[in-house]
Amino acid sequence: AQFNLGLMYYEGRGVPQNYFKANELFSKAANQGEAKAQSNLGSMYANGQGVPQDYLKAAELFSKAANQGDAQAQFNLGLMYAKSQGVPQDYLKAKELFKKSCLNKLQAGCDVYAILNKNATHPSL
Repeated sequence: AQFNLGLMYYEGRGVPQNYFKANELFSKAANQGEAKAQSNLGSMYANGQGVPQDYLKAAELFSKAANQGDAQAQFNLGLMYAKSQGVPQDYLKAKELFKKSCLNKLQAGCDVYAILNKNATHPSL
């Protein structure tokens, strides 16, 4: 329930958009182990939405959600490894995460994984 209400505030669906309220609700759900809340909260920290931008915190949250099989978190963490945002740059780890997100049915993960498999050098992501 906290995640769903947080999503409503995040998107401004049925309530005025309020990143601060979304953050509060996502945080509660994330602390209870809700992967989607961890992933969305990670995005808020990565993008500085309602919180100061913090790539370390974002990577930590994406990692928790990714370890639970959240495809979007796997993809986002892969981008962070590719771009060296909050984690050391590691293209092999990024590629592994894109593959996992693809296997979890995220088309963007499949697309980036395919590009990385076609190119010996790593394109700008």
